[in-house]
Amino acid sequence: MNRRQLLIGSGAALGLHGATAHAKPKSTTGGTATTRASATKLLLKHRHVNTIYNVPKSTKKADKYIGSLAAALSLTADQVEQSSAIFSRAAARKAQLKDEMKAARKGLKAAARNSDMVAINRAAETIGNVKAQLISSAASAQLDFYALLQPNQKATLFQFRTESK
Repeated sequence: MNRRQLLIGSGAALGLHGATAHAKPKSTTGGTATTRASATKLLLKHRHVNTIYNVPKSTKKADKYIGSLAAALSLTADQVEQSSAIFSRAAARKAQLKDEMKAARKGLKAAARNSDMVAINRAAETIGNVKAQLISSAASAQLDFYALLQPNQKATLFQFRTESK
């Protein structure tokens, strides 16, 4: 099923229930209102190549991302709990590395002001190492999440991630 069919199918389903959708309260799953259509929309948004090495920035965004994954991939409660732990660890590591990146950039700025080539090279090397650690940390979180999935869930996720724009 291609992206257009997914969006048309979900739009048609929403259109059929459009009159009653406003009268009924949204159903909630685990405290977040997530529908199949919004899950599909979010997954299509996060299908780009850099999704492999990105993690949600905040707890709120992580909850939304995991909720959408749960709805689209039919994750079990155990899988949701484990993926939440995986992305929480990755977000904490990302925050730590971002602080290191800020310090390295300040060092680079100071070195440039002082015209110190040795310090500039050292700061540039530090920035490169921290960026590599950011990518590695996020990619390993995505790999850990992928390892939680059943074969049919992996196929569905792969389908979302390989859709062309």
